[in-house]
Order: sequence, then C-alpha cells, then structure tokens
Amino acid sequence: MSSKRRRYAVLSKEEVQKMEAAKMLKDQQELKPTEPEIAGKLLRDVMIFMSRFVAFSNHHQLVAIVLWIFHTYVMKAAETTPYLHVNSPEKRSGKTRLLETLELLVRCHWRVASPTEAVLFRKIEADEPTLLFDEIDTIFKDKNSSYEGIRAILNAGYRRGTTVPRCVGEGKNISIKEFPVFCAKALSGIGRIPDTVADRSIPIQLKRRSNEPVERFLRRLVEPDAAPIRERLQVWADNSADALMDALPELPEELNDRVADAWEPLLAIADLTGEEWPEKARAAAVALHEENDEESLGVLLLSHIESAFETKEKMFTAELLNVLIKEEEGPWADWWSNKVESNRPKGPASKLARLLKPFGIAPKTIRVADDRAKGYERGQFEDAWERYLLPPSPPYGEKTRDTVTPQADTPKTLFSGKHEDAQNKTSNQGCHGVTSSNPPKTGQRDSDDENKAEVSKYELDI
Repeated sequence: MSSKRRRYAVLSKEEVQKMEAAKMLKDQQELKPTEPEIAGKLLRDVMIFMSRFVAFSNHHQLVAIVLWIFHTYVMKAAETTPYLHVNSPEKRSGKTRLLETLELLVRCHWRVASPTEAVLFRKIEADEPTLLFDEIDTIFKDKNSSYEGIRAILNAGYRRGTTVPRCVGEGKNISIKEFPVFCAKALSGIGRIPDTVADRSIPIQLKRRSNEPVERFLRRLVEPDAAPIRERLQVWADNSADALMDALPELPEELNDRVADAWEPLLAIADLTGEEWPEKARAAAVALHEENDEESLGVLLLSHIESAFETKEKMFTAELLNVLIKEEEGPWADWWSNKVESNRPKGPASKLARLLKPFGIAPKTIRVADDRAKGYERGQFEDAWERYLLPPSPPYGEKTRDTVTPQADTPKTLFSGKHEDAQNKTSNQGCHGVTSSNPPKTGQRDSDDENKAEVSKYELDI
C-alpha cells in the first residue's frame, strides 16, 4: 500500500474530501493572475470602452483619462487631484459626449451645467462626488461677481483639507461654516480657463471628428457594458488604496511643480500597475503639457495685440509687429526684432499669421488714410478676446462680499435649513453602485475580442 493510501486509510471519507478540496483551491490560487496583471487588463478594458464613443486627438489623452477614471475610485489615498480640462476651439467636438461616457465609469458621478453656488457646496460636502462640469466657459466668461463662489471652489478644490468659508443660517442665527471643496472634477467648455485652474488641470483638447469612426452612444444600450467595469474598478480600489497612500512616484523633470503635483496620483496608479503603464503615463504627462504651453503662447499673443489695439480700429501688419517687439514679456523681440527693425517684415508677418490661424484670424488688405497694405482690424479679434482673455479670478482666501453677508441677489435662505429637504433629495442621486441588479441585456457585447476589433483603428497600442 502506498504512503498516500496508508495516510488516507486512517481518515474518514469526509476528511479525505476536505483535503482534496483544499489542495484544489491551493492549486487554483497559484494560477490566479497577480494584482498588477488584473489592473493592467482593467486599464486596457477601460481604454477600449472609452474609445468606442469618443474620437481622441491622440493616444496620450486616452492614457490620461483612463488613469483619471481609476483615480476617482481611490480619492481617499490622494492628497491632490488633477482636474480634467476638456476643451476645444469650436462646438461639436465631442466634449459633452466625453462627459457622458465618463459618467458611466467614474465613481459617484455628478454631471451638471450652471449649478448654483449653494448646490455645489452642499453636494461636495455630502458626497465628495466626481464632478463633471459642462459649459465651464460660461462661469469664467462672466465678468461680474455672481460666480465668485464657484471660482473659489475650483481654485481651492484640488487639495484635500482645503475649505471655503460661507455664512449659513438666517437673521440672528447666521454663522460661518467651512465647506470642504475637495473632489475629482472634469471641466468641459470652449476656450481657456484661468491659469490658477489650468495649472492644476490635465488639458484634453478635442478636435471636431473627421473620418474617425465611433459607435453611436445610447445610454440604455451602453449601461450593461459599463456596470461590470465599475464593479471591477471598485474591487481594484478596495485592494489598492492602502498601497497608493504610501506611494511616492518619480516625477518627470519636464513638468513644473504644479503640474507635477496634479499628475502624482495618476503616476502612482501607473507605477502600481507596472507593465508598460509607468512609461506610458509619464510620456502622456510630458506630451500633453508641452502642447498646452504652445496654446498659452497664443493666448499671450492675443493679450499683447489687445493692448496694441487699445485706441485703434485697424493696424498694418508692420505696425503691429513694431508694437509687439517692444513687449518685455514673450518671445516676440527675440524672434522678430532684427528683421522688423531692418525693414524685412515678411518672415515675422508669416509667423504672426500662423500663430493667429488657430483662432480663426487671418491678415487682409486694409486701408488706413491713403495707404493700403496687409493688416488686421479690431473686429477680427473681438471674439477671440472674449473667449480666451478671461478676467483674473480673485485669489483664494480673499474676502468677497458673501463671506460676510449673503449676496444682494441671493435669497437669505441660500444656505438655510429650509433647503435641506431639497438637498437631501439630490445628495443621494448620481452615485451609482458597483453592482447592477438584473441589468438589461440589450446591446451587450458578445466578447472582449469583438470590443478590441472595434477599436483597432485607434492604434491604442495596448
């Protein structure tokens, strides 16, 4: 009799079955993929899902957005959060569609447009949602103080523990309350946002779709595909949050301090995942912010041209170049002064035209007194000035009138208990659970292979 048979001979049948089951379980556990392998596959599945409905301008945008989706599930492990700034020069470029797709995957989504200050404060305090803020350009384009509270939330809400003080109550019962404003935020709109917010944001500049094929987005058909991904994201978060709390990722030297702070939690996720993700994440961080620096140069040019046109309606190109090279800020003097001062403006004029082209501005023949030449008219710039040259936001912590008394056009009950019932009705909406009870099967994808075939055209390199 073998040693195994002799050992089993003194055991009951039930004990033998338990031993065999334990051995089988051990063997299965040894074959299970590691946590990084699970995370890597989940990252790729989220990339596939997003690419089905959104035509991204480049692969770096997709990498950043997928890591940001993961980040929304582990906010408790982060000291800072990067905003997503989804923007485009024109309408119909996919900004709203991107928010709709994010809404299906992020933790505790809350998609809004033009919310009141009171609702924002209450909702963030109650739920710490993932804020998907559409039409953000309307907030910063308004030059009066009606949006000061919302700007304060965006200026300060990138760092955990930061609060914004507001008066609450009515009459003699008014008191000061510190509202927490930290939560994940995606901001979507046309044009730029103030530097105080842009420096904390990951720029996602979308272009109007040309021939890039994407699937039609119908939420009722897509939700069954999204629900199991959300469940997997929550399981990943439960297993990864503690490790991320202690993470100290290496930051690319090409990033300035503020941008590096913004990317730190995303790089920590990439490092924890391993495989190709640390390299992909750092490449995306550098590439996206290099592109954004070029955009900032264009806005600086608009600002200097606005100053040049302060008392003029028309300017010849040569005259405008002479004004620009006298600006102390910006590269114009280094680029153009030698040729402009030696009366050879053709090269600088062409460079100026190329810089203005993305804003829809081109030189044309104009008449000033009896002279005719190429130049620009004030009216050509007014739309771009309105869109891109925003009034400075008040510094965080600076007193505004509603830190002492309610705004004149705001009801005294803005933060009073009378609105608690309405707030309670909204505070529990939008935070979808990680499970789906009997989700409809309509539109369910047949297999992961079919998913991957759908997005092979995007060259995801996954």
